[in-house]
Amino acid sequence: MHTNSFVAIKELVQSTEHILRLADDEPYRREIKAQSNLTEGRHDLARRIFHGRKGEMTRVYYEGMEDQLSALGLVLNCVVRRIN
Repeated sequence: MHTNSFVAIKELVQSTEHILRLADDEPYRREIKAQSNLTEGRHDLARRIFHGRKGEMTRVYYEGMEDQLSALGLVLNCVVRRIN
């Protein structure tokens, strides 16, 4: 077998284990839900800070976009740090 086949099988096994844990392990489900809520909260905060166009980037890539996204990330980190 090729290395890619082993990697694909390993990913399939890990995915299956994850699904089975979600079905059977209540604390694991809570942990995943908490992480999901935290991530969604951060996205919601980013949408509120980046309020133009309802928090959505509607333009195609243009030069300098990374700088704007980096600045948004920096502002997000500062706000989160200030809150905590």
